[in-house]
Amino acid sequence: MSQPNQQVHPEDFDDHKSWIWIDAHYSKSIQDLRLKYGLERPYFSWISQIDARRKYAKKFGPLLMNKWIFPTGLPLEQSSSWATAAFKASLVRTPYSIDLCAGMGVDSYALSTRMGVQKHWANELNEELAQLLKHNLPDVNISNAPAEELMKELEQWKKEHKISAEALTIYVDPDRRANGNKAHSIDDTVPHLPSLQSHWLECAHTLLSKHSPMASLEELKQLEACALIYVVEYQGECKELLCLQQKGHTDPPSIEIIVLASDEKTTSVQHRVETSDHFQLELATNAAKFLIQPGPALSKSEGHVGLLGGIMRAKKMVTGNLYTIDQEPVPSELYVRYEVIEVAKPYKLKTRVEHAAVERIGFPEHPDTIRKKLKVKEGRELKIFAMKMGAQKQMILARRLD
Repeated sequence: MSQPNQQVHPEDFDDHKSWIWIDAHYSKSIQDLRLKYGLERPYFSWISQIDARRKYAKKFGPLLMNKWIFPTGLPLEQSSSWATAAFKASLVRTPYSIDLCAGMGVDSYALSTRMGVQKHWANELNEELAQLLKHNLPDVNISNAPAEELMKELEQWKKEHKISAEALTIYVDPDRRANGNKAHSIDDTVPHLPSLQSHWLECAHTLLSKHSPMASLEELKQLEACALIYVVEYQGECKELLCLQQKGHTDPPSIEIIVLASDEKTTSVQHRVETSDHFQLELATNAAKFLIQPGPALSKSEGHVGLLGGIMRAKKMVTGNLYTIDQEPVPSELYVRYEVIEVAKPYKLKTRVEHAAVERIGFPEHPDTIRKKLKVKEGRELKIFAMKMGAQKQMILARRLD
């Protein structure tokens, strides 16, 4: 149920009765609670916690165990998940760190609780979010100022705690909505990383920045002293790009794909993208025995050319981002494997299919139309690729192997 731009207040949780009330009403309908209490405080704040904890229990994990106060609106919806925050924290090796755009604070929580940390500083321009950070991160230095105006305070902080540049990492998640529209270019974000990076790299040995999965890899490669770009995938989506800049680095940046495990007990996949310049990519107009569809991170990184077309010697279908090969490919979190059952002209499949996923690649008709004409319900094990390659149209029925 949408609400006006009212924010949660940390003062509404000063009394331990707040959590007693939340626990007692946790199973109640959010809509009914909003209708009964409206926007009245402290109930607005309390109901917001019930709503957030129900919707994002898996996303935020450990935060739910220590009575974290969640905000409402975009700061909550667009925040890093605990899985991606924990990965970012694993990249930081210095004992001191600062988060210049902390948002609701999940990244700062991960950074401030990592092994070997001595002090962490979280800055957030939004005053209401900064107040929540003070409650949620009592052992962290919290400030509320434009990131580009913090250089003098940052140098004073370093001097006070005797922090060398080599002992400090600056993390920044630029605002992509500062001008009203969602930006993908780093030139349109706030704070302006291209103009501030030199100052930040003078003050800290490492600069780690988070970017939209829609951002240009080529643009990120041009950042000063860019050493590594991580393409991070989680729960079947490319969630973010991370750029690691290190003072004095001069070599071209490497690109690494990270597929974070949805189950914390399993191991995440890490793959360094090989340059595809020396690979001769072969194209195919017909499907072989198996199909390989790159996952979101492999597609974004363009590592599929080197891995699938180069190392694995698969042929790329002339339309779309789909590869084909005669030998069964090894399982991998980087891509999805299919065994081809049948190749037919449009709507001429001989195999009886009741449930299947449908994907069009260059095909003129919408998947809903295709599904209706084939009388196929939604499914996962089987998949129909409706393809147009030049003037030729065909449908490939395949069985998912993963």
